[in-house]
Amino acid sequence: MTGVALALGAALAWGVSDFVAGLSVRRAGAAAITLLTQLCAVVLGSAWTVASGDPAPDARAIALALGAGVGVLVGLGSFYRALALAPMSIVAPLAATGVAVPVLAGVVGGERPAAVQVAGIGLASAGVVLAARRPGQLAGPTGDARAGVALALLAAVGSGAFLWLMAPASETSLPWALTIARGAAAPLFALAVVAGGVPLRPAFATPAAAAEVLTVALLSFAASALYAASTRHGLLSLVSVLASLYPAVTVVLAWRVLGERLDRGRRLGVVAALAGVVLIAGG
Repeated sequence: MTGVALALGAALAWGVSDFVAGLSVRRAGAAAITLLTQLCAVVLGSAWTVASGDPAPDARAIALALGAGVGVLVGLGSFYRALALAPMSIVAPLAATGVAVPVLAGVVGGERPAAVQVAGIGLASAGVVLAARRPGQLAGPTGDARAGVALALLAAVGSGAFLWLMAPASETSLPWALTIARGAAAPLFALAVVAGGVPLRPAFATPAAAAEVLTVALLSFAASALYAASTRHGLLSLVSVLASLYPAVTVVLAWRVLGERLDRGRRLGVVAALAGVVLIAGG
């Protein structure tokens, strides 16, 4: 049950983080928010690594963490840009379909979930897909929902790679794995921001804007840490599904706070996802 609790904690943190990020990127831009949150994550990870006193990982763990960092680069960059183009209630569920990557990796690696857990995985995954149905019929913040959908699917590939590679990368040291992954992504984001001449000032134009950026950074880092820890206490094919239920949180917040339409199908998707959690935990 420890792995289940940690994975659900990651889902909650990611869901709230993505909702706040969706508000921020529409004011400061996706590139600025992505870079600033990554820099904050590097600072947090470095401090945790020093405090832990863990020895440096071996070459294999470093390579895996770097691969997870590339996943972060692709996943977050695409995701935050998608949030600026399409509704949160569409982008978040689509991006979460990347959970298929670690689930398949876990099964190929020899993991054998119980029958009830397999049913839970299927139900939770179906809920995510159902919550994202018919995206072309909704207009996004800029009216370019199709581009947002394409970027959300690209984000799914990146996030799936992160969920898959972070598990083995963190076997030796969780703080080192997170710091290396975020440390690899941050310079690449910085180059993109500098090359594109993206201004960072709007992200800190007001105290509220600065608070949003810091909230996204802290929750995103906490979610990554909780997820990586959950892989030590449960099957990768299970905890990755649970952690990927964060769209339910984002969708509900977008519905209640922003008034984004949550029709019958999406409500059913949220319910299916939660029912899947019960089956996975019960198994």
